[in-house]
Amino acid sequence: MQFMIFGAIALCGFIALGAAALFGGHGDHDVGHADHSTDGHESAPSLLSPRAIFAFMTGFGAIGCIATGYGCHAVMASFWGVVAGVVMALLAWFIGYVLYKQQANSSIRPGQVVGTTGTVVTTIYEETPGEVNVKVAGQVVPYLAISAHGGIIRSGTVVLVTRDLGLSKLPCWSR
Repeated sequence: MQFMIFGAIALCGFIALGAAALFGGHGDHDVGHADHSTDGHESAPSLLSPRAIFAFMTGFGAIGCIATGYGCHAVMASFWGVVAGVVMALLAWFIGYVLYKQQANSSIRPGQVVGTTGTVVTTIYEETPGEVNVKVAGQVVPYLAISAHGGIIRSGTVVLVTRDLGLSKLPCWSR
């Protein structure tokens, strides 16, 4: 009977862990807490995340099942199950933490490009926008740009972004 109980716990944990890995979103960082920190960014994974809990269940049930199969008493099998569950939960948390630290945020807030420099890709004519590659937040982003002074700015010129007009049109001053 103990073998079946531990086996059922392992199976439920494994199925839930698989479902969390396949269908879980980025909002499953913690149980009972908000998904975002005070600055509006997502918080790092928690040891109480569903994936860590399901990993604990899987390790606990699997090792408990194996221990009872070798003739261990339920208390000793539970002890080894807890040890294995903690190791599995820590491993699941560590993998989630490493993946969290490697993610990048590709959203650029309005006005964040003002004051940065860029390189003109396609010539900006007097009233016709051209393309400028601007480096902002560690990434190069193409923008449509217009000349702030109304003149022509040739391809390859380094420009300073002076305003963000929205819709990816930036007035630029040539240097």
